[in-house]
Amino acid sequence: MTNFQAIATVTATIAYLMNGIQNDVPAASITTKPPDVVVNAAPYAGLNIFLYQVNLNQSYRNLDQPARNAAGTLVKRPRLAINLEYLLTATGDGNDDIQAHQILASAMRILHENPVLTNSTIQSAVAATAEVAGSDLAYQIEQVKITPSVLTLDELTKVWSSFFQTNYRVSTAYEVTVILLDSQETPRPSLPVLTPQIMVVPFSVPIIQSLSPQVLESGPTATLTINGLNLTTAEAAVSVRINGISVTPVASNVTSAQISITVPPSVTPGVKSVQVVQSMQLAPGQPPLPLFESNVVPFVLAPTITTPPPITGAHGTDMTLSFTPPVEEGQQIDFLIGDYTISIQQSDLVTQLTSATTVTSGTSNSGQPVLSASSTAGFVVGAQVVINPGGDDEEWGTVASIQAGVSLTLDSNLTNTHTAGEPVNMTPFTGQLDVPIPLDFPPGTYLFRMRVDGAESLLAVDGSGNFASPTVQVS
Repeated sequence: MTNFQAIATVTATIAYLMNGIQNDVPAASITTKPPDVVVNAAPYAGLNIFLYQVNLNQSYRNLDQPARNAAGTLVKRPRLAINLEYLLTATGDGNDDIQAHQILASAMRILHENPVLTNSTIQSAVAATAEVAGSDLAYQIEQVKITPSVLTLDELTKVWSSFFQTNYRVSTAYEVTVILLDSQETPRPSLPVLTPQIMVVPFSVPIIQSLSPQVLESGPTATLTINGLNLTTAEAAVSVRINGISVTPVASNVTSAQISITVPPSVTPGVKSVQVVQSMQLAPGQPPLPLFESNVVPFVLAPTITTPPPITGAHGTDMTLSFTPPVEEGQQIDFLIGDYTISIQQSDLVTQLTSATTVTSGTSNSGQPVLSASSTAGFVVGAQVVINPGGDDEEWGTVASIQAGVSLTLDSNLTNTHTAGEPVNMTPFTGQLDVPIPLDFPPGTYLFRMRVDGAESLLAVDGSGNFASPTVQVS
C-alpha cells in the first residue's frame, strides 16, 4: 500500500542516489525542476531530474479485479498501478559540455549499479527529504525498478520542443516501474469460509436465439416466449430477468429449447431486456447463487389503454386516462391523437405519481421472501420496492402479496437479512394520467395511442383490415 507521496518519493530517491555524482564531479548539484527553468538559468554544473510522463502499468491493470459487488459495495481496495518516465539532463558550468558529459556518465553509472530502489534506499531518501515525510513507498511489496528508456532522436526532440524557447541539452530517459497507489476507502470485510462446498456441474451456458413476440402487448396474461439453447439443466434452477426483475417460470413452461413466462405487472412499458439465469444452491440452508447467465436480448413492452370506451375529451380541459402497466418518473410519455402529439412534461408526471414508504418492524431473514413492515398503507401488488436505500444491504424487490399492516411478500427471496427500523420505499408510479387537450385542438373522432419510451400501444383492426380502435372523441 502506498499513499499520495509515492511519486514524489521516487523523484526524491533518485535525487538522493544522484548525490553520488559529487564523488566524481564535486561541483555538481542535483535539481528536480522543469528543464526550461534549468537551461534558461545561469549555466551551472548539475543534473536535473524531470518527470515528463506517467503511464498506467498494463500488467497490473489487467490483474486488478472488480472492486465493488453488484450492489455497489466496496469489497476490495482498488489499486492504481503506474509507471514513471523521467528525463535526466546534465549541464556544465558555463555551458561546458565536457563537464556535462562527465555528470551524465556518472549518473548513468549510478543508476546501472542501482536498478532497484531498495527499501533501505527509499527510507534513507525519505529521512533526508522533508517534503516526503510520511511516505510509505518503502513498504510496497512490489520492488521499484529503474530501466533505461530508448528514445529515438525524434521522440527526444518532441519532448524538448514542448518547452518554449529552450535549447536542447544532453539528456537520457529512464522508466521507473511499478508504483502501486491504493485507495484510502475501507472495504466491507467478508466472513471466512466456514465449510468449503465443491461441486462439479456441466458447463452449459444458456443462449437466447429469439423472442416471441418482439412487441408484446401488456396485460395480466402477457406471455413472452424465449427460444434458445441450453435454457435449463437438471442441476440448476432457472429464472428469467426482465429489466433486472427476477421471474421464476412455471416448471411445465420450461424446456431446454423454450421458456414461456408471464411478464410481471411491475415492469414498466418501453424497450426492455431479457436474460436467462441458472442458479444453484451451493450450501444447505443458503439461497441459490447464479452460475450461468445468457446473453441479453431486448423486446418492446407496449402499454395498453384500459379506459373503457367511449373515450371523450374537450379542448382546454384535462382528459383522465387509465393504462397498464404503470409508468414511473423519468419515462418519456406521449399521447398520439390522430396526427397530433400531446407530451406529458416531467414536472406534470411527478405530481401524479403514487408513492409509499414504511420501515421494517422486525428481523427479516435472507433466503425467504417475507419482509416485516410497520405499515403497508399505500403499497400495492406489483410495485417495486427498495429496502434500506443507500445502505450496505440495499436491495430491490417486487411486491407479490400484502398482509395488511404486517408484512410485504416479495416475488423472490431476500438476499440480505434486514433488522428493524430500515426504510422501505415503493418506487413512485401511476397507472392513470391527466392528458391536457389544447384549446386550439380541432374537434373530431381520432385514433388514439399511447407511447412510452418509444413503445406504442397497439391499435385494433376491424374485419376489413383497417385500424378501428381505440378512438377518442374531442369536442
